[in-house]
Amino acid sequence: MKLYYAPGACSFSDHIALREAGIDFELEKVDIKRKVTASGGDFTAINPKGYVPALALDDGEIVTENIAVLDWIAVAEGMRHRAPLHAFPRKRSG
Repeated sequence: MKLYYAPGACSFSDHIALREAGIDFELEKVDIKRKVTASGGDFTAINPKGYVPALALDDGEIVTENIAVLDWIAVAEGMRHRAPLHAFPRKRSG
């Protein structure tokens, strides 16, 4: 599995979540201005939208969008650290 990231981008949260979950993965830096990976590849071939994060799974699937990647990580780790819904009380209107 490989996480495509760019320094200072929201992909940092995916990087942290993967580490916290103890999931083995590789990192590949992306120059988002030029749409090129650190290894010289065309990043738009990985994510046609051209932005990070992109998580390349071992089965060849690519997960993009920060919330989708974070959700995939939560499911993969069995959601051990997910707060119960009642931990966040709703604000009452009126």
